[in-house]
Amino acid sequence: MNSFPFMKVIEGKNCLLIGGGNVALRKAEKLLLFGADITVCAEEFRADFSALPLKLLRRRSRRCARGRTWWRLRR
Repeated sequence: MNSFPFMKVIEGKNCLLIGGGNVALRKAEKLLLFGADITVCAEEFRADFSALPLKLLRRRSRRCARGRTWWRLRR
C-alpha cells in the first residue's frame, strides 16, 4: 500500500493541482509515485509536464475584489 507523507492512501484517487510551474511539477512527480490520478489546472505549463501521465487543463484565472484567485473548471 502506497501513502503520501500526509498519511492518506491516494493510490487511484483523483488529485487536482493548481498551477503549472516548478512547485506543481515537483508535487505532481511525487504524487505519481504513489499512484494518484492527477489533473493539473493552470494558464501555462512547464514543458516537463508533457512527459508525465496526467491530465492538463488550460484555464484562465480571475481575481476577485479581495485578491483571491478563482478558477472556472466547468464550461
